[in-house]
Amino acid sequence: MKFFNYLKNAYQELFMSNDAVLVETRHKGVLDGKAFRAFFDINLSKDAIVVIKFTSPVNFELHTQNFTARVGELKFEACVGGTEGGVFDTTIPAFGMNRTNERPLPYYEQQVSLTSGGTHSGGTTVELVRIKSGGNSNTSSTVGGSENDERILPPGTYYLKFTAVEDLLAVYSLIWEERP
Repeated sequence: MKFFNYLKNAYQELFMSNDAVLVETRHKGVLDGKAFRAFFDINLSKDAIVVIKFTSPVNFELHTQNFTARVGELKFEACVGGTEGGVFDTTIPAFGMNRTNERPLPYYEQQVSLTSGGTHSGGTTVELVRIKSGGNSNTSSTVGGSENDERILPPGTYYLKFTAVEDLLAVYSLIWEERP
């Protein structure tokens, strides 16, 4: 009987008290100021290609990639290795997911850089996504796609290649967490 009373008391203490347990559903990196987001507005003529160079000196977790096509068809490839050409001299801004003054001091400094302006060929395609907007010649509808399978990736250079299969108006956005 003592054991039963012990279990009964433990159950009441755990599940019937008025104390609340806070469960945090966000990633710790968001709270710590180590999670970032960026977006890229794409306006390309048929067969045109634009490349974003994503360079990270630290491990990172890719949380989300989102593709939205208003007009046209998009082929997206993420590549590693290969040969870059031209100059990647246009910075794509990134924004912290937690920009409050409640993040820990000293504030974490973003280490990933995103640039465009150059070209890329060869290498290994590690991801492929195709998006086509809906509609016909009289109407159009926005079509989106999202890759939410989180993955932790090593430091390195990743080339994000956008090819307009048809004239294209689209937006690409991504969220990542740096893991120094």
